[in-house]
Amino acid sequence: GITVYVEATPGLLFHRLSANKGGRPLIEGMNDVELMEQISGNLVLRSPYYLKAKLKVNAASLQVKELAEKIKSAAKKN
Repeated sequence: GITVYVEATPGLLFHRLSANKGGRPLIEGMNDVELMEQISGNLVLRSPYYLKAKLKVNAASLQVKELAEKIKSAAKKN
């Protein structure tokens, strides 16, 4: 299979997650500062693993359709 890392800045992740905390047990009770600390900490811890992905794309620069096409193209090469 193919691994994909959809790169996003802490700010972008915060913006997306803070608007949709409901139904997310790990973050629904957090205030904004706690949420940003959680996001930043997780990115630091997980970054070495994320960077091993075969395909890396920037979440801010692509629409869903474009991302899907990039993934399909990369999968065909494998």
